[in-house]
Amino acid sequence: MPSEPQSVPFVSINDCLREDFLFRVLHRVLECLPTSSAPCSAALTRALAPIPVGGFRQFHRAPRGLQARAAMSQFRSSGVFVGRALEVWLEANRTLAAAVEEFLAKHEIPRERIRAEAGQFRDRWSLDEVLRLADLFCAEQGAADRDDVALLLCCLTSRAPVAVDRPAGTAAEVLSPDAAPSPAVASVGEDAPS
Repeated sequence: MPSEPQSVPFVSINDCLREDFLFRVLHRVLECLPTSSAPCSAALTRALAPIPVGGFRQFHRAPRGLQARAAMSQFRSSGVFVGRALEVWLEANRTLAAAVEEFLAKHEIPRERIRAEAGQFRDRWSLDEVLRLADLFCAEQGAADRDDVALLLCCLTSRAPVAVDRPAGTAAEVLSPDAAPSPAVASVGEDAPS
């Protein structure tokens, strides 16, 4: 019998995102925000305006890299901000998101996109399972970025990655462009451990 869903605040995603990957996600969000049709894009634009950026009076006048760096603190503390940013990021990655949705359907994994206004993921799943599925997707599809796929898996299922049986502080080392697959997770092209 499946267990009851356990909602998890959006800010919990920060436990599994390394700073360099979060920076890349926010940089992409800021790059796509002016043309975004995501329902929350106007609200995200308003939420960004008061964020201070050293050396600039207005957030939108700062270079994108400084904007992304400044927005990281808001991403770490506000579930609503996380939800809005991830919705814009989903839209910016719609081609890969469509492929991941097909993958989820093929593997009979229930889909439910995150909703910014909910402020939380509907449920949780093991970070190792997310990474196993991301590796499997990459093996089947080829050139996709493992970390983007892992984050898409979470956003398209509304499930938060939870580091189970990992020493404290190691989960954030996983979702990163430079991170190697954890020993408990199969690398692309390898068989998953039993």
